[in-house]
Amino acid sequence: MIDKDFVLAGRCTLTIELPNGNHYTYGINGKDSDGKFPPSWFVSLLTGPNNETDYNYLGMLEPHSGNVRLTRASKFTEETLPVKLIQRVIKRIWVNELHIVKQHGYNVHHSGKCGRCGRKLTTPESLERGIGPECIKAMGL
Repeated sequence: MIDKDFVLAGRCTLTIELPNGNHYTYGINGKDSDGKFPPSWFVSLLTGPNNETDYNYLGMLEPHSGNVRLTRASKFTEETLPVKLIQRVIKRIWVNELHIVKQHGYNVHHSGKCGRCGRKLTTPESLERGIGPECIKAMGL
């Protein structure tokens, strides 16, 4: 299940699959500011063949609103399909309406790794949630 907790876990990777079979993979990473300020959430798009390193910065995720906004450093524009997709999907996740995305023929997948620590998930409960048991405890969920 892809939900707000998964997206904000710190090392989230998710793929949006379009009805035509094409897909886009995003990384959403939280960076803590030594506890002085709330964490910043950076959104990147996989643009090359290396699934670990070929990400380009897309924008910032505002954790309270679920807004994905572009910044001056973004490599994309508001009109590009990957930007529109992540903005719409994240908005639906924030209001617990991911089922509406699926009704329109889109699927959202996690990478099979914990959204917090990046370790491979193996238990059905962890695979469903996208977060491993140790990280669930650490997050207080």
